[in-house]
Amino acid sequence: MLGSYVLNYMDKAALSEASIFGIAKDLNLVGQQYSWSSSIFYLGYLVWQYPSAILMQKFPIGRYFGVMIFLWGITATLTAVAKNFTTLCVNRVFLGVFETCMSPILTILIATYWTRDEQPLRTSIWWSGSAVGGYISDAVTYAVSGKPGGALTIWQASEPSSFVSLAAANTRKIVYLIVGPLTVCWGILIFFAVPTSPMTAWFLNERERKVATARVLESRTSVRNKEYKVYQVKECLMDPQAWMLAIHAFLQCIEGGGLTSFSKIVLTETLGFSSRQATLMSMPATTIHFVSVVVARFHNTRCYTMILTNVIVVIGAVLVGNLPESNANGRLGAFYIIYVNTVPFGLGMSMLSSNIGGFTKKATASVMMFIGYCVGQFVGPLVFISTESPNYPSAFKTFYTAVSLMIVIEIALIANRAARSETQDSDLTDWEQSDFRYHHTGGSSRSVDQTAGSADDHAQVPLEMASDSPLDASLPLLDSAVMPWIETMFDSYLDQPWELSLHNSVISHFEPSTTSTLPATGEDQMSAADIHQPSPGSTSAVSDHVLAQHYTRNLTSRYSSKNQGWNYHTYFFNRFNSSHPFVLSALYAWTSAHLFCSGSLTSPSNALVHYEKCLLGLKQAFGIEISVDVSSGHSLDWMDSGIGAHDFDAIAVAFFFLASTDLTLSRPAELQNLLALEADVLQWKDSDGLDSVFLKIATWFCFLDARTSAFGLASDRIIQAMGNEAGLLRVLQTSQDFLQKEYSLLYPQEEERRDQAHLPLYIATCRLIAILGRISRAYRGVYDSAARLEIRDSLGELHRMLSSKTEGEATKENVLSIYLTTTALYHAAEIYYSRAFLPSDPLFSENDHAVIIITTTDRFYQLLKRPHSEPPPTKIWPLPLVMAAIEARDSIYRGWATQKIREYARAGKHYLNSCAFVEKGLPYDRGLSHGTQVRDKVQANIAYYKLPGKLPDWSITSRIINTIYIPGLQKYYPTGLEEMRGIADGAGVPVEEVVMLNARYDLGRCMYRLRDGGRSPQDGARSPVASLDFADECTSGFFSPDGTASSETLAVHNWDMSSHLYDQDLIIYLEIHPDPSENCPSMFVLTEAGQMIRSGMNSAGMSVTANSLLCTTDYVPVPYIDQDGVYHDVEPKPVLPLSLARRVFLEHANYAGGLAAINAFPRHVSGNLHVSTAEGFCMALECAPERLYKFYGSIDDNYVIHSNHFLSPEFLSRDDVADRYPGGSSWYRFWQAQRGVRKQSREGTITPDIVKTAFSDHLAYPESLCNHPNRDNKDAPSSVLTGYTTKVNMTVAFVIYNLSQRKITVCKGPPCQGVLQEFRLETKNMVPTKAVV
Repeated sequence: MLGSYVLNYMDKAALSEASIFGIAKDLNLVGQQYSWSSSIFYLGYLVWQYPSAILMQKFPIGRYFGVMIFLWGITATLTAVAKNFTTLCVNRVFLGVFETCMSPILTILIATYWTRDEQPLRTSIWWSGSAVGGYISDAVTYAVSGKPGGALTIWQASEPSSFVSLAAANTRKIVYLIVGPLTVCWGILIFFAVPTSPMTAWFLNERERKVATARVLESRTSVRNKEYKVYQVKECLMDPQAWMLAIHAFLQCIEGGGLTSFSKIVLTETLGFSSRQATLMSMPATTIHFVSVVVARFHNTRCYTMILTNVIVVIGAVLVGNLPESNANGRLGAFYIIYVNTVPFGLGMSMLSSNIGGFTKKATASVMMFIGYCVGQFVGPLVFISTESPNYPSAFKTFYTAVSLMIVIEIALIANRAARSETQDSDLTDWEQSDFRYHHTGGSSRSVDQTAGSADDHAQVPLEMASDSPLDASLPLLDSAVMPWIETMFDSYLDQPWELSLHNSVISHFEPSTTSTLPATGEDQMSAADIHQPSPGSTSAVSDHVLAQHYTRNLTSRYSSKNQGWNYHTYFFNRFNSSHPFVLSALYAWTSAHLFCSGSLTSPSNALVHYEKCLLGLKQAFGIEISVDVSSGHSLDWMDSGIGAHDFDAIAVAFFFLASTDLTLSRPAELQNLLALEADVLQWKDSDGLDSVFLKIATWFCFLDARTSAFGLASDRIIQAMGNEAGLLRVLQTSQDFLQKEYSLLYPQEEERRDQAHLPLYIATCRLIAILGRISRAYRGVYDSAARLEIRDSLGELHRMLSSKTEGEATKENVLSIYLTTTALYHAAEIYYSRAFLPSDPLFSENDHAVIIITTTDRFYQLLKRPHSEPPPTKIWPLPLVMAAIEARDSIYRGWATQKIREYARAGKHYLNSCAFVEKGLPYDRGLSHGTQVRDKVQANIAYYKLPGKLPDWSITSRIINTIYIPGLQKYYPTGLEEMRGIADGAGVPVEEVVMLNARYDLGRCMYRLRDGGRSPQDGARSPVASLDFADECTSGFFSPDGTASSETLAVHNWDMSSHLYDQDLIIYLEIHPDPSENCPSMFVLTEAGQMIRSGMNSAGMSVTANSLLCTTDYVPVPYIDQDGVYHDVEPKPVLPLSLARRVFLEHANYAGGLAAINAFPRHVSGNLHVSTAEGFCMALECAPERLYKFYGSIDDNYVIHSNHFLSPEFLSRDDVADRYPGGSSWYRFWQAQRGVRKQSREGTITPDIVKTAFSDHLAYPESLCNHPNRDNKDAPSSVLTGYTTKVNMTVAFVIYNLSQRKITVCKGPPCQGVLQEFRLETKNMVPTKAVV
């Protein structure tokens, strides 16, 4: 790209080189003819922009680029044979035509291979080619001008002895004969060398092609609304800012155009240098041009930067025009500083991109600016009047007049809207956006959304929005709206079938959630308006009329594969909208939930209001009371009250849409409750006597049941109540033609034909749903060999059925949507089958199924023209993508799948909470996967701990990290450091901040010793000591096989920590599969985003949980000033954050080896590690900095419990070290946990339910074993512990590790109210599938 732009500039500027070596005399140019020959280049450039954009759509980009370079090389060469003014002008016009494609194509290539953050630098590099080309042109001209023949040799070779080949009487022009043929050769090289896309890049291997493609996926986020809005054109023409930017470009290009053509003439005629000297003396000007463009990248100060540079230009132009000729050095210096004039144009372009809102308005404004650019370049050479040679006073007066006017415009831009922020990603114009902020001047443009939700919404820690925009640079990141001459080509180029497409074995480009699409054809009609980014005027409430309109116009088609007028969603609304108001309330609750998730509503309160209205309506009409507590069961007395079929249908519909609301808002407890109620109803009432609508709803409930079962949120009771696969098929036969019968003669024949084609695929989908339910049972340990064989046979039959139908046939029958989703679901079932029944298979053994799911999902969006942020219309989604993310071998595919799940959050918050995150491979790769998948969560967690008072001041924290922890990691745990580097790169944060997350426990323990609790820098003034609010209490437990009813080993943990982890959903589950070369077991880890572990279990049956401890030997590992102002000169020595000892333990497959690793672990604070093994043994390792203390419990109790104070008799017997626990809940939590389990443990009857009940104890609530946030009492007992200031403490997670079955039962939040999920740690063979010889 740099080479192309260098040749582009050399060809274009060759006329300036020739101007001082006789071209005017040779071609008999008189008067203003030289100026016109310079200006006319931009006539061709302007006229051919749009045709060039069209041609770039039609031909491969590399081929078109090569042809155009070849043609402009030929044109440049032919300049040497120009005979007069006319032939020179024709030649210059065609040179402008052929060079039209340069900037657009280079912009496309930059966007194709580099991410948005990387593009400005790369754009700067190729843009600097103008300076590099200037250097080369001057050097070449200087070299050849020294040959015999003098100046004539440069332009006209008249028998020079050194140029035998040019010694003919027919003159040849050396400048053009050098650069022209070079360009021709370069064009041939480009034609064959530039690939069509990264997937055809010859210089990349297969892996690198996929990586190159995946890197730019998330960068394609610009809004491209194809609707042409006339009112935005009118608004643009009325907007003074658009006119100011256009005029600004015109004025700037007067200077640019004039200097490009006349710089050499000014040096010779005005400043008195010889022609050969002028080639040397222009190099400093080129240097100033280069440096000013590169360094002028001050963020948020664009107008001020433009004013500063333009003042310099005015000074230079005035001095050149007015200094006496005797002051040659002064005039030369003044001429040089004019070359900072290139800065304002680039900054002006970036201002257009960031300060004009609305696609059509931005495109119109950019056209105006481009016209200003071309006209200015055209006018520039004409202000050099030949009769005013050699001083050209009019030209320099025009220069400083134009620049002075530019300064006035820049001041006006500041006054227009000063210090306001950049555009939002919507298609509203800047005038229409009430909170649009213009980005002109200095001062912060950072903004945080302060919109308040409902009163009981959890507080969120705001993240600072980065003010650094890629468009703030002097060389702007060119997008399609700012560069109108490439807009048409740019979008079509990205949409061509080969571009970043999974059907070519790679990932398709992400389409942003705000992008409008063409209306879908066939079965998937949808309003594009529904997927636009909501306006900043979004609210927390909306009228029923608007909800009805949104439901009927958008959601009825989005969530059904049938056409809008003839699907069940439309039928329900029409049937029940007047007879059963509670049904409408349920529909409106679901609709409001969607509007909230898409951002149109600022709070879920509107959905919850309608939800409660539906519950009230059900109670008033039929006495139905839905209990919040699942364990208490549901009263079904209302089913004996003679409810008619019509009413029963209405109740069923209301139940389903209430459950869908809970799913959309990610309310697992309420969803689990409604699923249990539906299962009770189905078990109570014989399905043979139910109406078709109720049966249809029951089938839909089976989809939700299978989905939640697979994610460990529920059992598959509904599927079982329906009679499994056979029962579902029987129900389908009853209900499949219900709508046809209901609408009778009104039902279109086309819909009948479609239903017939649709039925086999829907039957296959329902069978797969039943199979998923049975596999979930097997995954929970409830299966036999006969069930496995039946499932295998069913999957084989379904595979044959799907293989018999082609994609083309599905398209012809208008059932492509369900064909693709059923295909993806089948392959998900195959992966789930492998994980449940074939745990010893090699890792990634089902990779082929995962790849098919991902490619099928991509085909769904390609063929059906659906927005990429919208999930397929099936209630089981995103289960297939979750399975693919777990099983895909290639991290690129895994990343694509998880990114797609994140995009689905606009359709429902449940998509983000649908799975555990999977890390595979070497340490850096695992970390990269971690950081990439939970990037936002990692950044939010870092932002919280960097708030004042959460940890020691960063001046202290960073010193500990860089001088103690990182050297310690390099020495003792280099693989851990590599994994943290991967997390940092994936999350886009410095590695020091990831180390901070993993050391937050240790850093918090330092605060009680530091002056002012470490809140202020150690070298700053002392401030009053504030009360420390450091809390990190937890309770750990272990139950041996002798104490459990199932004879299995259990480890349990109440994780108490700051409520921000729960409120901001920063708790994650990690499934970790190390590379086989590491010889480490697989692990399941419960932790915070960005941390390597808080607690966990490995596939060898070993677990670790932890509890904070405080000891008098804890120390700050660097020199510090204590609370009394005393300086402590501590000799720094490398140690590690204690939490990493848990991870080191789990990386051992042998219990003894893990214990030895903990004993050798260097540390500077205390903590308890509760380490257990499936073989029935546990000990509490109370780790102090200087040694380990061991606590075993009582051998007769069959359990070991530990809280937050030292229990080891060895520790308690010492006088030289003491427990620093200041008193609080740890003392009674320890005993309350034992009271809840002692009797049953000694009897051998402990069950997970008993454990959960014991750890839900509420003595001294809320400071109880089951800890709840005490938001009103800042001086709660837990506040006196060392931890984190101004923190509200709670049990943020409860987990039971079944070490015998390698099963994890976990919930976020206190165990008394959290919804338990089940996971099973895969024990797949970690050796390679192929032998290595």
